[in-house]
Amino acid sequence: MTGKEFRAQAEASAATVMAALEADPADARARWLATLYLELGATPTPALVAARRAFVAWRAEVGEAAMAEEARRFGALALLVKLWNGLGESHYDGAELDVFADWLIALAEGAKDLESLPYGVGNWNGSWMQVGKHAAAACEKLAAATLARDPDNESALYLYAQADFLASVNRSRPRGKKITGPPVPKPTGAQAVAKIERILRRFVKGDHPLDIESMDPIAVDSAEVVEALIAGLGCAEYRGGLKCVHALGRAKVELPRVIEAFTATLSAGDQRFVDEVAMAVHYGLKERGVELLAPLIAASERLIASLRKDNASDYRHRWALTAVLTLARFCRGAAKTLAEEYLRRLLVEVETMPAWKQERLYEFRAEAPALLTKLGR
Repeated sequence: MTGKEFRAQAEASAATVMAALEADPADARARWLATLYLELGATPTPALVAARRAFVAWRAEVGEAAMAEEARRFGALALLVKLWNGLGESHYDGAELDVFADWLIALAEGAKDLESLPYGVGNWNGSWMQVGKHAAAACEKLAAATLARDPDNESALYLYAQADFLASVNRSRPRGKKITGPPVPKPTGAQAVAKIERILRRFVKGDHPLDIESMDPIAVDSAEVVEALIAGLGCAEYRGGLKCVHALGRAKVELPRVIEAFTATLSAGDQRFVDEVAMAVHYGLKERGVELLAPLIAASERLIASLRKDNASDYRHRWALTAVLTLARFCRGAAKTLAEEYLRRLLVEVETMPAWKQERLYEFRAEAPALLTKLGR
């Protein structure tokens, strides 16, 4: 949606409100809508201005809590959520989104009313960096308000754990005002370790994974957190171990310990863990995981060799090979030579493989030649 289209819709909606005010000048919902649409830039007709004046006076008289309760009663919050989600789906990025955020916060009864709203914008994009700067700023305002009501809210904390969300928000912030995390006190290392252990106990207990709090908000930036996650790789319930792999992909410290643990995990050969390590490298570690190139090449070779013709959905090699391609982009020196040699060799070997196996490697065959050209520059 363009700004012109937004303004046209706001004017049309304001006209509907004026019709409602003609029928009943004391209509509380119409007075609130008049206030909203004037803030969104509608033409300030005498009827709308008078309605807003009446709403502002009533709001001051009854107070914020009573105003919000009455507004929720006549459907103001539900309407705002519907409009917000529609604007998110249409990728709108106007300064008016800040008005929506302010009203959503003012009318929300609790964190639950706010926690999912940023996702109504972000989920329509492949990355938060594709979200416009006004939309990203409004989403961060909603996330901060969620945490003001519930400092442990998982949905809001997860946003601040995403580097692309922080980068998107910071585009519109001046130097000195940029954010590096959620607006709540950072947990101590001991608190983070206790959370990891609590989560793993719940996995072992057999609680449903969707009922278990997420590790995503945990900052992996201290030795004690890294060691707790490495210990968690051996969790008696494998899903707990997979969560630890995923978290270690965000490690900012103790990288030699992470590389060592991931190398051992790849060597153990459990397909579930091989895939998770490869995804942690591809999405998380990237250039910080270059030392995993050789173990991932070994895993790729093993998995390609073990592909089964009678299982058309057998793509067990895909994530390990994807991680190899990812790391190749960051390699230098001997690691770059190793990557180039493997890619060239595999391209030759693929041509001698059976047709069914060549088909399973179609993504590699499409991507590797261009990557080799880039590495050779």
